[in-house]
Amino acid sequence: MTNLATHILLEALDTVDGGPAALPGLVTESFPPHEQGPRHTLRPRHYYWAIFHEPALQLSKREE
Repeated sequence: MTNLATHILLEALDTVDGGPAALPGLVTESFPPHEQGPRHTLRPRHYYWAIFHEPALQLSKREE
């Protein structure tokens, strides 16, 4: 599930030319988004581990 979350995050960031982007706008609770094939439920922990293990993903704090 973490590999799937990593793939989803990397693909979503590619659509916004590498970021920055808000995490809630990138994640999805289930994949695939349509009623096709088996349904996989992704939880916040899967995205945490994706960010933790994938060197291409970085967190940054926005200055307000």
